[in-house]
Amino acid sequence: MNDVCDHDNHDDFVMARQRSISTHRARGSGSKQEDPEAVLENAVFWADEVRSLTENVSGALRNTLIDLASVLGDKHRWCLMGGLAAGFHSQPRGTQDVDIAVAGEAELDNLVETARNSGKFKKSRAHALVHKESGVEVELITHEHVKCDADLLSRIIDTAISVNLGGTPVPVASREGVVASKLLRGSYMDLADIQRIIESDGPVDLSGFDLSTEQLTKYNEVEKIAMGS
Repeated sequence: MNDVCDHDNHDDFVMARQRSISTHRARGSGSKQEDPEAVLENAVFWADEVRSLTENVSGALRNTLIDLASVLGDKHRWCLMGGLAAGFHSQPRGTQDVDIAVAGEAELDNLVETARNSGKFKKSRAHALVHKESGVEVELITHEHVKCDADLLSRIIDTAISVNLGGTPVPVASREGVVASKLLRGSYMDLADIQRIIESDGPVDLSGFDLSTEQLTKYNEVEKIAMGS
């Protein structure tokens, strides 16, 4: 595989790398970034930088996400979750794949068909696609697959915000949605992501999400640590 993926948007990616460096410096100094497009570019850029240390490919996550959003558009109910969404709402971090929430198994089947028919993706597992050009895997998260309440995942998708990446609209889970999704599993990495989100912009209002007492207790514990109380 080449060191840099061939892609129509490569020149845009190079420019994005330059913009992202200044954005990263601004965020690292504690200033609030008000341009969501630059913030998303920044989160994806640094995730790609970390991934390239082991995969020897630059821009793979960005190319995958742009192609995915271009193919799916608003024809399906989905949104970006996982490490990229967490990095968008806090400090960028590494990730190997693209995680998206999908509104149920029926929607999943239609989404997979759309992605495969585009010629840019192939199905690799029951709940995963692979971007043919980059080899990046796209994890497809449904409420049936992760065994959570259908209304909760639907709420996460419905409250997503649209942010352009390379001129392509990407539905990104809101900070509340990301935190709610992280509480479903509650792994060490999930709780660390929640802590970084709170540290970046303060406490998260989860009143719009039907979470269990145990999940809310976990959140409150992390909030106390993040707020230094």
